[in-house]
Amino acid sequence: MKQAILFIFVVLAGMLLFGQVQAQDDAFEEAFEEEAQGGETELSMTGNYHYIDVDGDESQFREHFWTDDGSIGGVKRFSLKSSLREDTAFRAEGHAQFGNHDYGLELRLDKEDTGYLRGGFSEYRKYFDDSGGFFEPFPNSSFDLNRDLELDIGSFFVEAGITRPDWPQVRFVYEHHYKDGEKSLTRWGGVTQSGETRNIFPTFKEVDQTRDTFITEIDHTVKKVKLHDRFLYEHFDSETTRFEESRDLDAGTSESVTVAESEDSDRLFNTFYSEVNIHDTIYASVGYLYSNYEGDADFDMVTVPFNESFDKNWSASEIDLDQDSHLVNLNLMAGPYRDVRLSGGIKSEWTDTRGDTEAVLTEIGFGGGLDEPEADIFSDKDSQGFEENLEIRYTGLPGTTLYGQGRWSQYDIDLFEREIEDGSLGFERDTDTDRDQTRYKAGFSTKPLRFITLAAHYKWEDTENDYDHDTDTVPDGYSAFILAQDITKNEVGARISLQPRSWVRTSFAYRLEDTEVDTVFDNDPSEVRSGNYDANVYTLDITVTPVANLFLSLAPSYWDIRGEAHDNGVDSVIPYEGDVFSTVASASYALDEKTRLRLDYTYSRTKNFTDNSENGLPLLKDDRLQRLRTGLSRKLSDNLEAELVYNFFDYDGDHNNGQNDYDAHLMGLSVSLNF
Repeated sequence: MKQAILFIFVVLAGMLLFGQVQAQDDAFEEAFEEEAQGGETELSMTGNYHYIDVDGDESQFREHFWTDDGSIGGVKRFSLKSSLREDTAFRAEGHAQFGNHDYGLELRLDKEDTGYLRGGFSEYRKYFDDSGGFFEPFPNSSFDLNRDLELDIGSFFVEAGITRPDWPQVRFVYEHHYKDGEKSLTRWGGVTQSGETRNIFPTFKEVDQTRDTFITEIDHTVKKVKLHDRFLYEHFDSETTRFEESRDLDAGTSESVTVAESEDSDRLFNTFYSEVNIHDTIYASVGYLYSNYEGDADFDMVTVPFNESFDKNWSASEIDLDQDSHLVNLNLMAGPYRDVRLSGGIKSEWTDTRGDTEAVLTEIGFGGGLDEPEADIFSDKDSQGFEENLEIRYTGLPGTTLYGQGRWSQYDIDLFEREIEDGSLGFERDTDTDRDQTRYKAGFSTKPLRFITLAAHYKWEDTENDYDHDTDTVPDGYSAFILAQDITKNEVGARISLQPRSWVRTSFAYRLEDTEVDTVFDNDPSEVRSGNYDANVYTLDITVTPVANLFLSLAPSYWDIRGEAHDNGVDSVIPYEGDVFSTVASASYALDEKTRLRLDYTYSRTKNFTDNSENGLPLLKDDRLQRLRTGLSRKLSDNLEAELVYNFFDYDGDHNNGQNDYDAHLMGLSVSLNF
């Protein structure tokens, strides 16, 4: 927060300096004061206060709505616009919600036909539930960490631009992003009770990440040719520590794993493209992207207690990754000619990735001493590919557009992996992958009558992967036994929109998605349907304004989803069957010219829970979440408006016997001032 406050003062000082640079002579200050007195200033501010009372699982409520409970208030919205002189404008916008840790401010100074300077910062807090999994057969069916898991996410930036006519348009940006705090994880630790073990103990991770970005953009037009170049440099730094714990309640013992990881990387991107209207009916563009990534990291895993049953510690002090990539594309659009428009393009890409890791494994030796084997892991991945696309559109029929699209890609990927253990070759593999992808899409939109619009499309996509393992010292290891994989996707969509009267609009949409994954193995069975996914999605949108002072809307949606994977005879792998229903309803009614009542209601229902306690761990949900928001606003004067608000929240989870259930109430007041 102190950095953000210091940053605001720096930006304000920069804006004052920017204004001074615009002086044309020694009389500028006097002229500035005279024009400022006659300038226009608009100021608006909304202050608010509300109190949230939660009955039940407070941490689950915080995670759902990214807000704390208790007292929250401050400046909900602030806006200031001022004409400092005839050709110079200043603008400020922001908010500050104390108690909820949500702040933001943006400042901007514009000088017409010269340039601008802007800057700002924002920070908000994301909350996480500290509970783990749920296994009803256990006497202790769930566990909590009993700690507040919060992650502060923020950024600040400075941007300057040159906007002089007939000059290249130039933009300079510096951005700083950060994350700091703790978050929950879905990889849980084991709990042993009554001779059975299930992974339900909660885990969490400490996060400290920063990212600094520098951007320069230049746009310029020379006659009919538009030129654009964008340079981006990014430095990323990350320190994370993951904490996992397993408990044996029968023996009264526990084991923990602490994994510390750090990453330091630099990324560079430069994008150049040019576009030109060769003719009234011919448009062309060309682009080139170069990217470079250089990063290093380290890894350290510590197990406690370090004994016969939990006997390995890994550490890697040097993990290096380098990547270079080049991408070139060419696009052409022709038409319309006789109501036909054609467009197409070709893209070529080359990427080279190299990784090198030096690691040490500490383990209990057979004689009770410590052995420290060393490992050197190396990988080299080269990828070359081409993509082509073509689209045709026809608009010769009244009120109708027909279109067809095709996209094809061919990639050759060479992957070499090698691991040296204690000076000896432990693993080596050289895999050549050929990937071919084809996608077709066709559809139409039409308006046969004034109040009816119809649209539909069909999309088919197929991806074929062929793997040739030229060298493989561990032929049965993952993933060398996979020889080929084919992924086929089908999608059908349709929408109808109706507006029989000016005061009513409605639309209904349907989408069917189907994905099948077939895999060829180097063992028995040789070919299986390794995955299947299908979904039916229904959405409805209705808006009604029967009278001038009444607005009604309703937008329900329903997802019917099925997913299945090849189980290899494992009883814990079961098909996924899920139904998700949600709706958003709102109403607004003007009681008179100064008083308005609003009502919003959201509801979601997830039903995909399957009790597989006998063979595994049920991880899915059968729950309901709803929220009711009401507000009564009154315009007290031309510049003053007040609103009373009340919100009700309700969450019920049948999948875990209600351990995360809650009810919450919000009551508050907001006051808006406008000058």
